[in-house]
Amino acid sequence: MNEAKGKNDFMWERLYDFVSDTWLGLAIKENLLPDNIDIEKYASNMIYLGFKLNPIFRDKSIEFKTESADYFNEFGHRPMGYPEWFMAGYPDVGKYIQENHKIIFTDDRFKNIFDEFEESSENNSQSSLPIHVFLTKFIYLYKQYISKDLECMIEIKSNSIKIGEKYLLDELEQYEFMNDEEIINSYYHDFKKLFGERKFEEIERKINSSKSMDKLIYQSMSQKIAPNGADFVATVLGIFAFSFAKPETVAQASLFGIQKWNSSANKNFQIAQPNQVKLILLNALKRTNAMKFKR
Repeated sequence: MNEAKGKNDFMWERLYDFVSDTWLGLAIKENLLPDNIDIEKYASNMIYLGFKLNPIFRDKSIEFKTESADYFNEFGHRPMGYPEWFMAGYPDVGKYIQENHKIIFTDDRFKNIFDEFEESSENNSQSSLPIHVFLTKFIYLYKQYISKDLECMIEIKSNSIKIGEKYLLDELEQYEFMNDEEIINSYYHDFKKLFGERKFEEIERKINSSKSMDKLIYQSMSQKIAPNGADFVATVLGIFAFSFAKPETVAQASLFGIQKWNSSANKNFQIAQPNQVKLILLNALKRTNAMKFKR
């Protein structure tokens, strides 16, 4: 794990231990920690906006406050009802809502959650749950349609490439201690987080409709031989849509292919054991990782 991210995660988990039974605890678990919100920026924004900080943040200052926090510090720009964790951790998202509220109320991408929020608020007038659910859903849609790069995200430095164009393949060691299902779930989760649900589903559709992938799976069934990771990567690269794709995308497509093979050919004919499937997955990830240095 990247050292900066590891330290950031540790601090969020430490804070969570103090506030696990509060709305902030829920926000840490569902939003701030999964979204890699920089706890230093969060703390600086909290101080700058005049909010009370947990004692673990002693000696913190506004050194790391972010640009959009200035917006909420101006008279008339701080809406009632927004929780502190949202304004400090997602000031850019809050600013977007405030500046575009007349448009997004009728925007098909966001309209449904506003309607759900109004209906839920009427039924739970004494509860904070509706605003929490609404903001969680809006953050998700903001990342999907507006920008996946949040203002308060931690800046993770990599030896090979910057986080804005992050390679999921930089730290393959993390997968060595996972089983085949955990590898797939972990990569899928990180890919969707970085590149969005829409791209994830688009890749899945292309692999599921690929005749080349179906041919590879058919050959495996007829010969009772398991393809290796390189076979899946080569098949993906032979599909026109992936000919010039980024290594992360090729890896995601290859994992979809392996999962499709595993749930059909391997499930029906027991060609490979789970530990062998894991090796196929790791081989595919290593092959796509090597593509970074050839381009």
